[in-house]
Amino acid sequence: MSIVCAFLDYRRRVGGIGPVVTPTGDVGADMAILRKFYAPIVGRYPQRTTPVRLLEKTPLAWHSATRDLVCFESLAQAAGMMR
Repeated sequence: MSIVCAFLDYRRRVGGIGPVVTPTGDVGADMAILRKFYAPIVGRYPQRTTPVRLLEKTPLAWHSATRDLVCFESLAQAAGMMR
């Protein structure tokens, strides 16, 4: 199964499709490719940018409002920004 990288870069006001990455089994090398691709891309809210990382390396929780699986760190950041 391949991973198709897509993006919206708000700084440059462009969006698109990036490389198609076929996982090699070397997670470190595969993640390096993804990090390199996404490094220069700026989201709509740059202050909310987080590093590209695997969710399995971060504690997880279900976000009831969206029914998505998210990391505790993201929930904590969102709660802090909503006050």
